[in-house]
Amino acid sequence: MNIVFKVAFFLLLIFTFLNFPKTIFCQSNTTKGRVQLRLVDQALFDAAYLGDEKLAKEALAAGANPNAKNDTGYTPLIFAADANQDNIVKLLIPAKADINAQDDSGRTSLMVAAINNSNKVIKLLLEAKADTNLKDRSGRTALIYAVNSGNSQIAKTLISAKTDVDARDNLDSTALMYAVDFGESSLVKIVLSAKPDVNAKDKNGRTALSRAKQNAYGNIIKLLEASGAKY
Repeated sequence: MNIVFKVAFFLLLIFTFLNFPKTIFCQSNTTKGRVQLRLVDQALFDAAYLGDEKLAKEALAAGANPNAKNDTGYTPLIFAADANQDNIVKLLIPAKADINAQDDSGRTSLMVAAINNSNKVIKLLLEAKADTNLKDRSGRTALIYAVNSGNSQIAKTLISAKTDVDARDNLDSTALMYAVDFGESSLVKIVLSAKPDVNAKDKNGRTALSRAKQNAYGNIIKLLEASGAKY
């Protein structure tokens, strides 16, 4: 009888999940107040993180909101990008997920994928026309995040998508400056291939070349000087 009761209870939970998604909530505390997620929406977040395509389809069929936000402003799409679950990204895009949605820090799914070196996710988002030039609260773009993380292939992909290579963050640093700071010549070459302003200055008056000199990056100094950079 005990086993029968447990099975019946489990089936009741499934019935409730599928038939009353608008009235059941999963609550969590944040510094901004109380965020309420419907159980069906929470299921979609779980599926996004786990890469569980079956669960994601069931949640969407039960009325899950592909643009719901959790405590940090993540949507299921941003969550999937963060977890490098390209199969869920592929599922959410046609489900009308906002590909340019931003979390509480202003990061988009494209930025998160750039940080995590999720090349498949990046390509899916670009095919869906994600805005490559959006900035987060620090003023960083997806390209700046890719370069800052040393993700060369992602940087190359974003540059091919006509990203603004001279976009500046809140400190007026550019992708080229971040590439120099990372200290990898091949990464600097990729950014230089987009013909950036090699003599741009940050808020402290430093150029990419002066930053390279500060770090004694000999090979990078030669690359920059060959591209017309000056102190």
